[in-house]
Amino acid sequence: TLIKAVSLLAAGKAKARPQDHRRATYAPSIRREEEGIDWSREGERVANHINGLSPDPGACTFFQGRRLKMLRALPAEGSGPAGEILAVGPGGLVIAAGRGAVRVLEVRPEGKNTMSAGDFVRGYRPAPGMTFKIF
Repeated sequence: TLIKAVSLLAAGKAKARPQDHRRATYAPSIRREEEGIDWSREGERVANHINGLSPDPGACTFFQGRRLKMLRALPAEGSGPAGEILAVGPGGLVIAAGRGAVRVLEVRPEGKNTMSAGDFVRGYRPAPGMTFKIF
């Protein structure tokens, strides 16, 4: 559907139609407590939560007592206690969720710039067995 719509727009053949205000819905602002990552949820839902709040406000968790925003993630294979780091490497972090896991690709530590998860691993040295806390 998206490809068809873009093709119509590019060809100048898209027909505009007014929005039906009776069917429109209001989306409230995201509250701070909704930014927190609940590691007990299914891995795919955690990854969607992270990606859905990126780049701002960002999905938040705590690592070593400091706030950490996670900005890009994918569902991954793995199991363990929710929030526990299962694997680290140049490609990112794999963190256990309630069911499955999440591969984190991009983060923003408190007071720092956005960085790849690989850079985070090299600088902050997280290790398997360490945990991320629910915000």
